[in-house]
Amino acid sequence: MTYDFDSCPDRLTTESAKWHRYGEDVLPLWVADMDFCSAPAIVEALQERVAHGVFGYPTELPELRPVLLDWMERHYHWCPAPEAIVFVPGVVVGFNVAIRAVTAPGDGVLAQTPVYYPILWAPGNHGCLLDQMELTRRPDGQYEIDFDRF
Repeated sequence: MTYDFDSCPDRLTTESAKWHRYGEDVLPLWVADMDFCSAPAIVEALQERVAHGVFGYPTELPELRPVLLDWMERHYHWCPAPEAIVFVPGVVVGFNVAIRAVTAPGDGVLAQTPVYYPILWAPGNHGCLLDQMELTRRPDGQYEIDFDRF
């Protein structure tokens, strides 16, 4: 199946934070707020859910955890305990949950930059100190960790 990544729906007529936060001279290139339509299968699944008409509190699908565990083993040869998987509603929430889980107020947290900027806010949200270390940029444009500096 192919998707149309060349058509860009008009986002200025929506309540898009991305397109209303900055002036007209800024082209916002956000990480997760794309400017193309979702895949038809996703739109169809959402339409079916909306047509049901009840939007209570969902639970974890029983088949989700085994699928994730299988994927992690096949791709990373990693077999975490099933209870080690924690579902969070978004990546920014995940940063904050992780910091809260492994730190105490006053602890230091190292962020390697450049990085998704909400990561830089998370330590302060929990009373931790932020330390930053810039990643090394290779000639091919990729970033890597300088383990001696680390």
